[in-house]
Amino acid sequence: MNKFLNALDAGVVDLPPRPLMYTDGQGDGKKTSDPEAPAEVCDWATGPALLQPTEVPQDQLIDAVTQAEEKIQKLVVSNTRLEDRVRELEELLCEARRDDMKSKVSLSKAEESIAQWKVEKANLTNQVKTQQGKVQYMENLLCKAHRWSVDLINVTLAEDEEKHQKAVETIAQFEVEKSEFQMKNEEMKKCLIQTVESLKVSLAEAEENRQKAMETIAQLEVEKSDLKDQVAQLEVELKDMENLLSENYSWAAELINEHQMKNDEMKKRLIQTEESLRVSLIEAEEEHQKAEEKLQKAEETIAQLEVEKFKLKDQVETLRETVQDVEDLLTKARSWAAALMIEHQIKKHEMKKSLINTEESLKASLTEAEEKHQKAEETIAQLERRDKCLRQKAVEQKWIPSRINMMGYEV
Repeated sequence: MNKFLNALDAGVVDLPPRPLMYTDGQGDGKKTSDPEAPAEVCDWATGPALLQPTEVPQDQLIDAVTQAEEKIQKLVVSNTRLEDRVRELEELLCEARRDDMKSKVSLSKAEESIAQWKVEKANLTNQVKTQQGKVQYMENLLCKAHRWSVDLINVTLAEDEEKHQKAVETIAQFEVEKSEFQMKNEEMKKCLIQTVESLKVSLAEAEENRQKAMETIAQLEVEKSDLKDQVAQLEVELKDMENLLSENYSWAAELINEHQMKNDEMKKRLIQTEESLRVSLIEAEEEHQKAEEKLQKAEETIAQLEVEKFKLKDQVETLRETVQDVEDLLTKARSWAAALMIEHQIKKHEMKKSLINTEESLKASLTEAEEKHQKAEETIAQLERRDKCLRQKAVEQKWIPSRINMMGYEV
């Protein structure tokens, strides 16, 4: 804007103004004729009249022509200067419009900021009012607190005196309780000595029972080893009987084979010598009867051996059952011994627990009595300190009303 005003102030000497032709702040760049041109410029409407031949001297005509040409040249120069000036003015106008737009934008921002500042100012005024109300409220509270503190000091002094008296009474009660506790402690010591003696007796009995159980377990182990040896011997005897039975079977088979061979030989002899056989038929029949008797005896011995085998099997089964019964008895004895040991350990553990609990209860009661005594002494000391502090506060509170009156508060 300043550039534009300076340019307008500068102006052009002896040059008429020319209207600006622009659209949207910019010129179109076309040259236009100025309707308000000075009188010295040649008028095209009267131009033909001037060019008409008249009775003018030639010198005057030449001077007029030269003057007209000089004026035309001056007009052309002034026209170019005006055009340049117009362009500069148009550029300055554009810059002025841009500055105007920027100033409008900055003005709108300034208006927005002013509105925000007004809102903030209103908020701050409200906050100031609220703070003033709070200050007034706090001043009232301070007055009330001062009054309440004065009343509280008076009440606490009375309460502390009562507490002091109660503390003295509780100390006397604690002394009585301490003496009673010492009596109970002595009685508990006696009871503990008796329980320890009874526990020692019960422990000795439990130790004897444990030794007896260990002895019975050792005896059962010995019996078990003896039974195992007997079972091994019976197994050896059973193997021997099985070997004998197999030998008897083989002997009977050999006898049968021999008898068969003899029969074959006898058949051969009968075929070969029927006549001799007829003579010795009686002998052959006797031999045959003897062989049959031997065969019957062998079959009887085999049957007896089988019966004995079955008997031995029954004996082995009975022995196995007895061994199983013995093992069951051993397991029962072991379980009984383990149960006895567990019961003994449980009783021992319970007795230890009871002893520990009694000792801990005695220790706890002793510590509680000591703590009560210490607490009583501490409470007495605290009450004495509080009594001193309250007396000091009572002395100090005497100048508080005068101080508050100086500050402008009513107590």
